[in-house]
Amino acid sequence: MMKILSYDLARYDFPAAVREMLGVDDLSTLTIGTAANPEHSIYKNMEQTPLYTRLAEALRGEGSARFRRTYRDFVAGEVQPRYSEPILYQACPTLRIIFADAEGVSRFHRDRDYGHDAREVNYTVALSDAFETNAIWIESKEGAEDYAPITLRPGEYARFDGASLSHGAVANRTGRSRVSFDFRITPASQRGTQAIVDASEAGPPDPHAFARVDAVDA
Repeated sequence: MMKILSYDLARYDFPAAVREMLGVDDLSTLTIGTAANPEHSIYKNMEQTPLYTRLAEALRGEGSARFRRTYRDFVAGEVQPRYSEPILYQACPTLRIIFADAEGVSRFHRDRDYGHDAREVNYTVALSDAFETNAIWIESKEGAEDYAPITLRPGEYARFDGASLSHGAVANRTGRSRVSFDFRITPASQRGTQAIVDASEAGPPDPHAFARVDAVDA
């Protein structure tokens, strides 16, 4: 069910909002800035870097106001109209930095292995070029393990079945960093156990906390 979609980058300028949060000029040249543990996963090494810590702190406060507002507008104006009913969406998306020199163990997974509802649909939005080994790698069908990268540019995003399809990151050999964010949605009629919260409030990302947007809000 993987599909590449496009959006208006001028209207939803996520790269500018994240550059502001990080205090950097270029999202494609970010390096890890600390010694990575080769026994840790790529994402765990990411979370322990000074730059990602700065990003996480910004998400918890007013420094993320522009990004969160753009995200809410994007979901209401771009994602919800693709459905015929109101949707529930991850209130705060998960930001990722695959550093230009990212190292670590590749750990592929299906989201349902971590308690996510099989009815949730995954979206990933590229804020810098995602290609080759800096991209998300995903299998073509459940159990195939024929992993291939999801190639995206700023202004593009992908929809995929992360609950059922194994996916993950690999050691980055491109020399370019990938910054992206991902989130999950569920049609309101298929709501499972997701908690419903106010998406306008700042706070750390919680992949199990969802907000609602109705068709009339788009």
